[in-house]
Amino acid sequence: FLLRLDPARHAEAPGFARFGIDLSFRVAGQTRQLLVDLDDRGDLRLARLLTLLPDGGDETAAAAGDSQARAAGRKILELAVPSAEVGLVPGEPAGLLVRLRVRGEEASSLREIYLKVPSHGKSGDAP
Repeated sequence: FLLRLDPARHAEAPGFARFGIDLSFRVAGQTRQLLVDLDDRGDLRLARLLTLLPDGGDETAAAAGDSQARAAGRKILELAVPSAEVGLVPGEPAGLLVRLRVRGEEASSLREIYLKVPSHGKSGDAP
């Protein structure tokens, strides 16, 4: 899974120093949340993955661990996440909720995005 964010041209401070992004992937009734923090230079400081389970209407973390996600933010933010790590399955639908943080404070939360994971390498494609 790849994500790219471009800041507004009139942004006060270009780049993504001390920026954070939380991605919640909802797939087949399970939510996996990726927490990414960048350092003062816009380099990846932390990438943690939480698997959330429903708990009477609320979600609680069932497992947590380091993520293999990669990110860097200078003039743009680029984030690469292993699809299997967040439960994305080729050909299946998924939901994605994006929350942006600046210096630890939530700056913006987008509406959930519904997507269908592209299918690659269909069985008839290879000789």
